[in-house]
Amino acid sequence: SEYCGNAKNVTIPETYNGAPVTSIANYVFAQHQEIKTVTLSNNLITIGDKAFFGDSSLVSVTFPNTNASPSLTSINTHAFAECFALKDLYLPLSLHEIGSFAFQDNRGLNDLFIPRNVRGIGTDAFAGCSNLTFYLESKEIPTKNLVLLNIINLLFDSLKILLNYKIY
Repeated sequence: SEYCGNAKNVTIPETYNGAPVTSIANYVFAQHQEIKTVTLSNNLITIGDKAFFGDSSLVSVTFPNTNASPSLTSINTHAFAECFALKDLYLPLSLHEIGSFAFQDNRGLNDLFIPRNVRGIGTDAFAGCSNLTFYLESKEIPTKNLVLLNIINLLFDSLKILLNYKIY
């Protein structure tokens, strides 16, 4: 189904008609320039393909920051691509997968906090994010984060993006 509202601030509820809301369908909020903020519920497990694609006025997304089950584990292909107004993102601790082109062309994206549980990042997940600094959750750089850094380096057009990262 498609979102037919015109709200500037969208909150994904914990339940709808008594059932838990565990996913956002593909394309459901795509091309809604009126949306400025999105707050996601704790029950959410998956954000579908192009769920918020082209929401060029989207300034902030509040992810549930929990390891409780269920919780967000997957952001799919192009989910937040071309959301030009996004500035900073704190991805949830429960996140495991970031799909291909998930945040593509978000030129306004400055800071991205990647939790330690992320195991996979798809092709060009952050392509075109020319002002982006990564913050990786770790006090040391264990082997899995070195692998993650190598994967991230492969995902970017190195001529256009200087990959910055910090450990927090």
